[in-house]
Amino acid sequence: KITFHKNKKTLASDSLIEYVQNEKWGHPKSPNKATTDSIGDLLANYFYQIESALENDYAQLKLNQEILKNINNLSLLNHLLKIVDQVKEDENILLISDFYKKISDVIAKEPVPFIYERLGVRYSHFLLDEFQDTSHLQWINMIPLVHNSLAEAQTNLIVGDGKQAIYRWRNGEVEQFTKLPHQIHNPDQIESLNEAEILFNAMGEKIALTNNFRSAKEIIHFNNSIFSSLTQHLNDDLQYIFDDLEQNPIKKHQGYVNGFFEDKMDDDTQLEYTFNAIQKAIEKDYQLSDICVIVRNNSKGSKIANYLTEHKIDVISPDSLFIGKDSTVKFIYHLMRSIIQPKDNNFKIKALEHYASITGKNPTKLIQNQEDYIKTHSLIEYFKSVNIEIILPDSFHNLYEFVESLLEIFDLDASHNPFLQFFLELVHQFETKNNSNIRDFLTWFNDKGHEKSIISPEGANAVQIMTIHKSKGLQFPIVICPFMDWKFEVHKQISWINNESKKLPAYFVNMNKAVKNSELEDVYTAEEGKFYLDQINLLYVAFTRPETALFICGNSGKTDSPAKKWLLPYFEQSDLFTKNNNQQFEHGELTENHKQAEKELAKNYNLTFLKQKMNKPQLSYKSGAEWDVNDIDEKRNFGTLVHKTLSKIQHKNEITAVLTDFKNKGIITDKQSENIEAYITNIFNDTHFKMYFDTANQILNEKEIISSKGHKLIPDKIIVSDTETLVVDFKTGQPSESHLKQVKSYVDILKNMNYKSVKGELYYTESKKVIEVV
Repeated sequence: KITFHKNKKTLASDSLIEYVQNEKWGHPKSPNKATTDSIGDLLANYFYQIESALENDYAQLKLNQEILKNINNLSLLNHLLKIVDQVKEDENILLISDFYKKISDVIAKEPVPFIYERLGVRYSHFLLDEFQDTSHLQWINMIPLVHNSLAEAQTNLIVGDGKQAIYRWRNGEVEQFTKLPHQIHNPDQIESLNEAEILFNAMGEKIALTNNFRSAKEIIHFNNSIFSSLTQHLNDDLQYIFDDLEQNPIKKHQGYVNGFFEDKMDDDTQLEYTFNAIQKAIEKDYQLSDICVIVRNNSKGSKIANYLTEHKIDVISPDSLFIGKDSTVKFIYHLMRSIIQPKDNNFKIKALEHYASITGKNPTKLIQNQEDYIKTHSLIEYFKSVNIEIILPDSFHNLYEFVESLLEIFDLDASHNPFLQFFLELVHQFETKNNSNIRDFLTWFNDKGHEKSIISPEGANAVQIMTIHKSKGLQFPIVICPFMDWKFEVHKQISWINNESKKLPAYFVNMNKAVKNSELEDVYTAEEGKFYLDQINLLYVAFTRPETALFICGNSGKTDSPAKKWLLPYFEQSDLFTKNNNQQFEHGELTENHKQAEKELAKNYNLTFLKQKMNKPQLSYKSGAEWDVNDIDEKRNFGTLVHKTLSKIQHKNEITAVLTDFKNKGIITDKQSENIEAYITNIFNDTHFKMYFDTANQILNEKEIISSKGHKLIPDKIIVSDTETLVVDFKTGQPSESHLKQVKSYVDILKNMNYKSVKGELYYTESKKVIEVV
């Protein structure tokens, strides 16, 4: 028997080898002894083949197993690529990324002058910034432009920092930058690049910028020291990237660095450390807007944001405060899902789980103890059994009002929950651009909406939270770096392997021990070295953001993490740091904010949410027989159209012409035209109403009047005769004090305009009631 284990091989034992050599097949008393002996030679042949494979081909076997793990994904990628190519052909389109490849193919095959003979040159000088993150394909396409510029004795500038190269996952290759100007990174040996290299080498000059105009000297000394130490963890062929590490401080203000590391440090301790660091900064007159919390990934950023929000610290985060992470939003979403899909038990359970979370109730009592009831009843019935009655969406004018009703029913206060505020805003925006269909909104929210982040205005007094990648190129007076303990996972790194001589000419494989122990050992070593360079560069970007103070913490008990492997050993051995009473490493001193007076902060406005929602009213001035509760909007719209028609006519005979014009413009339908004409014709039977149109020298319809204070007034009708001026406003609703004030303002302004004997009237078209206003 030869056994294979997951990560190691086990060769045959000496006794087994002896059995094979002496042809001892099976137990002497076995009933199958004769059969076994008859195939002994075949068994021996198989044994020696297996033994040879273990000795000579085991590494390739394990590599093949790793390749096979991704073979289905490789096939799927190939299939998707064919689909994309077919779509591009059918639609006659190209992706922007396609142009990079096409240009690169031209450059690889044709001499530079031929390209410019076709395209011409529009620019003489080129400035490439943040060059360390430029992808290799983009750089190949830029080289002919820079080469041509140099050939014409023009100046060009390439700016970058190999220590801040953190976009290798986006095809940025630091070698193409750090080896300039003497060598152009050219692994494919493109001839035009070899030609350009001669001119780059002859005319290029590398200048190291050693003066630091951002940070206090304590922070600069710390970074000079720690990254000099960390370079020992890099491969020999990558250490040169940190040759120009040492920087000189220019700023004169006092700086401060604090480090805190413990074995088995839990998340709560790191969150508390972050909160305390913010409090220390506030005590020294720093504003919240002076502080940035920098994290490795969004999940930690979201956790910090929630913690700080709970502790009344305002936060801004472009990439951490995903709305879909909030328990209250999750509850509302799953509750809405359950309302439109009442038989789906998954939505019921999810809604109840989040309900338990936001109310602090015991989920066991809510769910497990009532499992049978939940399965056989809807959530509406469930909540009704505990005296919470949910009103169905059909009872509201729109989706926004329905969501507001849910907040009111479950006593959820949006004024203290920015996630909930933003959710309401998303509902409103969706309705404005789309419709009030609850299913469409929930589908959109599930696909895209849950990844929306809370947006805060620039300049607001709030702590910023962002990932290391987002912070690149920025600076802040105070920087806090918690959770510097992410796990080093080289085995998750993926490399593409091109080998056209093999049956599988190209494939991708994870960089694990099977690859390390195979013919791809060089690939593994190179990838591992670049991986650790990525990790050190991430720390470099994070630690060089602060102007005045830097706070760092992490769980040093995590195996193969920055805190365990690099940070704690450095802090313990460094001469710069001393330990305070809280076992925290300190260097420098956090002093009063020297720039406090220079910054003008934006005002924060408190939001007030009305408890009374826009539900359809329970009471009406009209009797129930006359008022259709399901047709409020239509009633209001009809009154508006009647009002609009009256404002356009000066005589009864004009009704038909005005309505015809409305129909032609799509304002009303034929049915609405008939109803409005009948309605207004009936009003003309009233003698007083008819007088408005028959006895006047001049009738002014909806004329705009600007008051002395700049207010715009638009009376429905101004009727001017020889002896008096009558201003009339038509109303289709119930009498109101505001109506009287409105007409009174018309009367006053006309008197000031020297009209004769001005008086006003309100005419209610439904009751034919007239109210005089003097």
